Amino acid sequence: MALSCVDGIGPVKAKVLIEYCGSAEGVFHESSRTLQKIPGIGSQLTQAIHHCDLFDRIDREVEWMEQCGIRPIVYTDPEFPQLLLQCPDHPLVLYYLGNEDLNKHQVLSIVGTRKMSRYGQETLSAIISDLKDQGLLVVSGLAYGVDYWAHRQAIEIGLPTLGVLAHGLDRVYPHEHQMIAQEMISRGGLISEFMSGTRPDRENFPRRNRIIAGISSATLVVESLEKGGAMITAQLASQYNRDVLAIPGGINDPLSKGCNKLIRSQTAALITNAQDLLDALNWEALKPATKKRRIIPPAFEKLHQLFQEIKELNLVQIQGRLCLGESEVTQLVFDAEMSGFIVPVSGDRYQLGG
Repeated sequence: MALSCVDGIGPVKAKVLIEYCGSAEGVFHESSRTLQKIPGIGSQLTQAIHHCDLFDRIDREVEWMEQCGIRPIVYTDPEFPQLLLQCPDHPLVLYYLGNEDLNKHQVLSIVGTRKMSRYGQETLSAIISDLKDQGLLVVSGLAYGVDYWAHRQAIEIGLPTLGVLAHGLDRVYPHEHQMIAQEMISRGGLISEFMSGTRPDRENFPRRNRIIAGISSATLVVESLEKGGAMITAQLASQYNRDVLAIPGGINDPLSKGCNKLIRSQTAALITNAQDLLDALNWEALKPATKKRRIIPPAFEKLHQLFQEIKELNLVQIQGRLCLGESEVTQLVFDAEMSGFIVPVSGDRYQLGG
């Protein structure tokens, strides 16, 4: 715990130090001359290690954690998330308040925008609901929007859910999520690499995001702008050789630009329902009795209603029935075909996709 708090000693350098010195304790007892010979450790870091005055603080932290039921999980412990351990920049210590197995076979991170649309809510609710019997652990960051919705939906159907925090476990941020955080402690948990007193400062969120990406076998992006925390998490997951999944949306919808970009660049697999997700991850198939839900993007609602009435239609028929201009119907049909919502059949006719 002390080594992880020394200024300038990140997870990678800390592990190098431990390897050379035999243990974390050995690092603090090693001579300056020896420490300075270790690759990446110079006189400045050696001085920081030898002038470390954190041990009283650590003792108080351990006492407080015992009172609160918080467990420090060191990276050498068997219960440390083994998927996260595969990441070169994994934390030395995780602080965990909860009772869930962090090494479940199926762990899914769900991330996205803080300003979630109704389409995003309905899509995510349908997917999580259909995953009820999969026994997976749902991971997110307890932020507004997609994070909160993922945690809430998981709790409502009885799936455990884990919140990864960008601050110490002595607080909940945002404050409005106090109630759901309490529910999560008994139905999953809260986890952080930060000790108590650590504020949710801006620089902590990318560090939090790497844990979200690394602790899971797959990351699902629900809605996202082209830039933001969800896109950072997706890129980290890709770098860790984890599966990235994304829910498509309208081409002019700002909240779908990030997802569409991930799909277009082949960083993410296109997901429209729970079965798509299971197929992409090669996870156990849904039970036959489970009804496959079709997600209807708002832009295609009228088109869907039309195809429910008539199974096959051409462009002229679609244009006439929807009262659209030629360019409008051409764009609509193009978008619908590119997303797999409709598929061409004989001649110039279309029908709903699978």
